[in-house]
Amino acid sequence: HQDFFQPPAKIWAAASMKDFSRAQQSTESNEGFFVLPIENYPNVIKTDIVTTSGLATLSLLALVGLFFLVRDVRRLVSIRRQSHLVRRYSSVSIFVNDQISVPFSYWLPAQTNVVIPIGLLAKPLDYILAMKHELQHHRQGDTKSVYLIWFLRLSCLANPFVHLWARELSEIQEFACDEALVDQQK
Repeated sequence: HQDFFQPPAKIWAAASMKDFSRAQQSTESNEGFFVLPIENYPNVIKTDIVTTSGLATLSLLALVGLFFLVRDVRRLVSIRRQSHLVRRYSSVSIFVNDQISVPFSYWLPAQTNVVIPIGLLAKPLDYILAMKHELQHHRQGDTKSVYLIWFLRLSCLANPFVHLWARELSEIQEFACDEALVDQQK
């Protein structure tokens, strides 16, 4: 009643069978291992150490990412507390703030917000344009897709192309909002 298929338990690379047999004798028979031939003697690394190191690294990355996410959410909440409510459009709240210089919008569960610099209140046309632009971000779902992009950047932290792609996507979203407003002749 042996298993029909038994996958190989060992991963090895050796310059010769002699090196492999020495490495085989230095490990238990049921454990996997890597053999790195350095200076004519193989260095044996057990696969459970590699797995543990990988899981520890992934856990550390997740904790760092969680730290940055919590930090950013706390900043948003702080800005929101220091802002003044101007108007509500159904589920969207529009705030003005005197500490920011660029309008932005964000989504948190049960909160859809737009924050505009207070200086734009003196320029009604610019205020309306900025408000419509930020509302368009909510309509397109940009404020929700930020979390997916954030997770992707965290999971591919060492890949510079993911970060470049995220920056490019952000620019495309900005142009898409502008284009939608121009198409609506607003």
